[in-house]
Amino acid sequence: MKHSNLVVVLISLSAVALAVLPARAPAYAQEGEAPTYGWKNGFLAGFKLAQAGFSNWAAGGENALAWQLTSTGRFVYDQDAYDWANWFKVGYGLTKTGDEDSRKSVDEIKLESAFTAKLNGPLGAYASFFWETQFGKGYMYSDTSRTEVSSFMDPGYFTESVGMSYSYREMVNSRIGFAAKQTVTNDFPAYSDDPDTPEIEDVRAEYGAEWVTDFNYRVSETLVYLTRLNLFSNMKGFDEVDVKWDNTLAAAVAPYVDVTFDFIMVYDRDITTAVQIREALAIGLIFKLGTEVE
Repeated sequence: MKHSNLVVVLISLSAVALAVLPARAPAYAQEGEAPTYGWKNGFLAGFKLAQAGFSNWAAGGENALAWQLTSTGRFVYDQDAYDWANWFKVGYGLTKTGDEDSRKSVDEIKLESAFTAKLNGPLGAYASFFWETQFGKGYMYSDTSRTEVSSFMDPGYFTESVGMSYSYREMVNSRIGFAAKQTVTNDFPAYSDDPDTPEIEDVRAEYGAEWVTDFNYRVSETLVYLTRLNLFSNMKGFDEVDVKWDNTLAAAVAPYVDVTFDFIMVYDRDITTAVQIREALAIGLIFKLGTEVE
């Protein structure tokens, strides 16, 4: 499937989903009680570890150790006329196999803050700020060497957006608006440089439209599916639409033990024309406070 067709399909699916969902009724109308306002906070942290060791094992094998630490928090100040929602997601993990050096398996920092003025029913007017980068250095590996290709704030991504929002109960939140996106670099300007100019730019500024849709569905008491689709268009063509599709399926198998499957798809023509995919399956300990985590 061509990248332009992929973007069209994703946009179409989001549009259909929003068109068929009914408007959100107020929470107090559904539950028969008055709404509650103020801070609604939640925090979720998890640690996952996998290890394998061999000693005089006739069938062969290599020692392996992998660990991953992730954390997500959501802090919402909700009032009758507006709400201020703050969200973060951080994760870091390393994998070591045999005599090889440790390699990163997860490395992300994401922070978002959005102010929404409540209008009629499920509609609102919003302004948001988003920041994304990583903790440590990133490398591309060959059979004999490694090459550093990224680091903290190299690249770093900022997006500011204003527009309209739509909500359906606690399950769907979608917004679309005008957006400005900046990509900043230091030692690795390939992420920000414009190949059509003779200069090497360490900052790339883009202007256009952004569409972000969050879908949170509790399949059962122990199984939750979370997905976020983020589209940014500089209005130059479908093949230049930046796509980030983040999916998480989490299952609680014990009070403090969970299994998670993460699938992330990224398409950014400024970095590579190939669709980037990362997936991970892990089991580990989980720690949760509050209810407003997703």
